[in-house]
Amino acid sequence: MSILFVVFTFGMWLHARQREYGDSGQLKNNATMLQELGFEVGQFITRRKDKIVAKITAMDTDHVTIHVDEGPFTGLAQVSLKSFLEKKEWKPMSKDPVVPEELKNWTQFTASENVDLKVHIAKSKIFEQLSIMENQHKEVYPGLQIFVKPHRNVVAKAKFEKNQLVLVPTTMRIDVVHAGETVKEPGNHVCVGKANTGSMSFYLMPCFGMPSVKGDGRSNGFVSPYWCIRPTRDENEANVQKSGEHKPSDTNSSLKIHTIKNHKVINPGDSLIMFVPKEEKTQDLEQLVPLEPPKRRRTGKHPE
Repeated sequence: MSILFVVFTFGMWLHARQREYGDSGQLKNNATMLQELGFEVGQFITRRKDKIVAKITAMDTDHVTIHVDEGPFTGLAQVSLKSFLEKKEWKPMSKDPVVPEELKNWTQFTASENVDLKVHIAKSKIFEQLSIMENQHKEVYPGLQIFVKPHRNVVAKAKFEKNQLVLVPTTMRIDVVHAGETVKEPGNHVCVGKANTGSMSFYLMPCFGMPSVKGDGRSNGFVSPYWCIRPTRDENEANVQKSGEHKPSDTNSSLKIHTIKNHKVINPGDSLIMFVPKEEKTQDLEQLVPLEPPKRRRTGKHPE
């Protein structure tokens, strides 16, 4: 057993000594030995244990000069040749490290400059304002009935004096229209103006979710009497009307939201009816360009 150990040890020593000498029998220099291991000047390397990344800039008899790119510091450093050849602390990198890339003009894309975030903030303020307004006027709800068939209809169960009934356009849908665009669903909506955001306009859109109960017992639905009022083309038939209307260009920094009020006395059994004028559809047609009629050629005989 001792003889085998001696033979094995001698073989390992001989192999190591052979690696230190070239084919000509001359002692290899350090650069040659490092090159055989994949190291050379200009090569990026990494230390196995702590993942320091560096670049070999020079090699001499006992030391290797490196430039540390990622580590406890950046700059030139010196490490022993032994850490490469004997301790095997370093290994070549398969590819060059990623060159740091600076993000230019990043301050233009912070939260305070982000358009989508501004939209979310504006919407949240509008939703909050709608909730506050509904709480201020929801005492009228017990005096109303809502029918869904054969068509949506709000019917009074109690008497409402003039301007006593106030309905808020509560909704779960707010559309955003940017400058130069038009609202996607023209018709029954409530414009809130720019809501103090700049170039965008906000629209409260009709919203009705039929109440239902899910399998787990939770109820689901969304009902706002505002969107259930019957329209009419006869102005004399109407008994409620909008309190006003914002233009898309209005700044509306105070987030004023117009409601529906009764401009006539409403008695029990009366349906809430609002006058909605018919919108004239205008088509952008190409203008006709008149042409002069062609001149008629003379066909009569000339005198001799």
